[in-house]
Amino acid sequence: MVVVHSMVGDIEAGETEWGDQDAMMARVKAPYDGGSSNIRVVVKIRPPNEREKALEGGVIVDVSDDGQQVIVTGRPPFSYDVAFPMATTQLEVFEKIGVDIVKTAYNGYNASMFAYGQTSSGKSFSMMGVRGTALVGLIPR
Repeated sequence: MVVVHSMVGDIEAGETEWGDQDAMMARVKAPYDGGSSNIRVVVKIRPPNEREKALEGGVIVDVSDDGQQVIVTGRPPFSYDVAFPMATTQLEVFEKIGVDIVKTAYNGYNASMFAYGQTSSGKSFSMMGVRGTALVGLIPR
């Protein structure tokens, strides 16, 4: 078990979980169905850091059960192609969106992913993570 010090506190991380490699490769090598040539907008809600936990009011952000809307208390929901709640693992993110991007590139089409957001919102963590642990990000996978 490795302890990773992050802005959201100390996180205990086990060994890298690569998921079902055979199933992922089968998805990548499956006949190409044309996929989506559209831009997909995906959001991942990061856990609150220690400073945010100390503030009054608690967590006011949640993700709908269908995984497509971010709900902020007191506001209308924001809709996305995919919305990941705070408890989502790096592996779950890769399985949901990363494998399809690899498949598109594997089949000879242009594919890209970029992270956009406020400073300290988790962009580098989501993309790179912590190598050698279950927190490894999208790029090393």
